[in-house]
Amino acid sequence: MVPKKQLALADRLFWVFTSFLTVYSAFAGRYSIALTTGVIMVTAFAIIRLDDAFDSEVLHFFRYWYQPITYTFFYESVCSLNHFMIPHNLDPFFQHLDRMLFGMQPSVEMARRISAKPVAEFMYIFYFSYYLLIPLLGFSLYCGRRRLFPGFLLRVSAVFYVCYVFFALLPVIGPDTMGVAPPPGYIFHDIMAFIYKHGEIGGGSFPSSHVAVALTVTLVAARYRPRMFRYFFLPDVILLSIATVYLRYHYVVDVFAGIATTFVILALIDRLEKQTGDILT
Repeated sequence: MVPKKQLALADRLFWVFTSFLTVYSAFAGRYSIALTTGVIMVTAFAIIRLDDAFDSEVLHFFRYWYQPITYTFFYESVCSLNHFMIPHNLDPFFQHLDRMLFGMQPSVEMARRISAKPVAEFMYIFYFSYYLLIPLLGFSLYCGRRRLFPGFLLRVSAVFYVCYVFFALLPVIGPDTMGVAPPPGYIFHDIMAFIYKHGEIGGGSFPSSHVAVALTVTLVAARYRPRMFRYFFLPDVILLSIATVYLRYHYVVDVFAGIATTFVILALIDRLEKQTGDILT
């Protein structure tokens, strides 16, 4: 699929998701979210039209990056809506699934059995690395191989939006509902505590978007940046996935669901691209 078609498909996914969020938040009585999402939609439409009309590097940048810029707002919005359909948290069910699969709660027992602060800090570093993955690979492609960026954007946005729909519908908070605090660490422990205090709404646990998006970026890197894949993204996604459970941010079933979500969505996109006969490498 040529870059313009990939970019156009990513736009369509954006319109579908934002339309869902606007209507869903309005029905939930969260009119500020509906209004803000509407403003974002109008702004995105204007950026696309202006970029089509004028040859400006500034417009090109926002044309390619307007979706990643809005990911955080959408995350906080859907998590704040997740009790509209189901008024109670579903954490007991997911705790039961983990216990049924492992005979214990891995999100509690892992850090309890390996409780050294240096180990915890090591895990916090990799958990934090999630916030660097999209800029790292994204700017690498945008600045060096821009024709490949739309394929990256399409895949990351699709995975995010599917996860966000789950977050809006399923109120799953995570292992901290069991009353066990994350293990202590050092600097990166404090960084993550600050991020979660000021930016975490609660409820975006299933599936793990940390794992789903990190895996998506890793698989795109395997195709477009193989050296970065081997030496950074592959070890990072493995350790990040372990860290999500060790640090008590996610249940193991959240991780499994994040992996499954990624492979299903990327398989659908790959199939669509094969049908067009225009896959870029």
